[in-house]
Amino acid sequence: MNNNNNNNKNRRKKKKNINKNIKFWKLDDILIWLEELELKHLYDNFEENKINNGEILLTLNDEDLRNIGVDLIGYRRMILIDISKRCSDSFEVTNERKISLDLSSSFDKSINRKNSFNEKQPIVDDLEKEEKIVEDKVGDGGSAELIEKFWKRTSYFGGEFFQIWKREEELITSLSKLFFSFLYLVFVSFLTSLTMAIAHKRVPNQEQYPPLPDIMLDNIPLIPWAFKCAELIIMTEGLILVAILVVHKHRIVILRRFFVIIATVFLLRCVTMIVTSLSVPSVHLECDNSDLKNFSNEELLIYAINITKGFGLTVLDVKTCGDYIFSGHTSALTLINFTITEYSSDKWKGLHILSWILNIFGIFFVSAAHEHYTIDILMAFYISSRLFLHYHTLANTSPLLSEDHSALFKRSFFPIFSYMESDSKGAIKNEFIF
Repeated sequence: MNNNNNNNKNRRKKKKNINKNIKFWKLDDILIWLEELELKHLYDNFEENKINNGEILLTLNDEDLRNIGVDLIGYRRMILIDISKRCSDSFEVTNERKISLDLSSSFDKSINRKNSFNEKQPIVDDLEKEEKIVEDKVGDGGSAELIEKFWKRTSYFGGEFFQIWKREEELITSLSKLFFSFLYLVFVSFLTSLTMAIAHKRVPNQEQYPPLPDIMLDNIPLIPWAFKCAELIIMTEGLILVAILVVHKHRIVILRRFFVIIATVFLLRCVTMIVTSLSVPSVHLECDNSDLKNFSNEELLIYAINITKGFGLTVLDVKTCGDYIFSGHTSALTLINFTITEYSSDKWKGLHILSWILNIFGIFFVSAAHEHYTIDILMAFYISSRLFLHYHTLANTSPLLSEDHSALFKRSFFPIFSYMESDSKGAIKNEFIF
């Protein structure tokens, strides 16, 4: 105890101006702050309970203060009132005193349950006047009852409100990012369909340009039903991913990442399809494009819309040619597989093995259907897997870098990443609702 008192004296001798932003406070700043509130006798309570930085301080509520030994309600309210006054800088909220008191019904219910106070909430102007009276009283050593009454009516200006407010703000931000990622996916899907239509229109004549030599296609016999089987595997893996998303606590982040990654892969595929037109890989494929060559721009757009509606799948009566570099089926299989294994529990080994088996067999069936050259499949697997891993490496490690290096890494990837992962806090824990 004597050692603690000596430490406190040393700190008081080194008194300094504390940072205006609570978020960056250290233990010394907290102790100086307590002294300014004339609560220096609570030094040990904070230090012994490891309340040694601003981020922890901002999460405190009335119950937490009581648990660390701040028994007098007047002291607890003085601490929370002062924190709320400083929260404007800490949370980058401007003029938080003008926040509407007409909050969501669920929020109001939680406040009422906690405080058991049913009086009508004051309007903002009255609240500001009442707060000023309370602060004056507190400054004069005023009544604990008045402080308690005020805080019962305005408890959402303390740490509890900012925790709820921050969660709501994070939810709104996450949903807006999910919506943006969905729009990005829809745009790329239509662009891919339009590119497939143009590629079909430009596909080389089969009689003039025979299939290129390919080791796999030359040695694997044609399996007519293989391509539809590959598409059924894609659907199966997709259903597994949907089941995981339903029970995963971080489903919004996972879904937006999946949308962004798969859209970016298919955006690159648009470029590779349009710049190079390979000959049809097998003589069994009927790729007559004579009608397409006479299509007007309007008819070509309608054709692209029909491809989009059918998700480019033959089981949904979509038939195209010329979209060879690289395989969209292989990319979809690979990205769904990687997402399943990344965001499912490490204990689910059986699911991981099943997902990889489906991925491998799906790729085999694409090759056995003679719908793609081997180079198309290899490029698709490599590009999709590397992009997935690269994205997640940056997302998981950027919080560990300095701000300058983190921003540089994000910008060097592609611009949308810096927006989608601006609030990245590292690797996502695989937590489930059950």
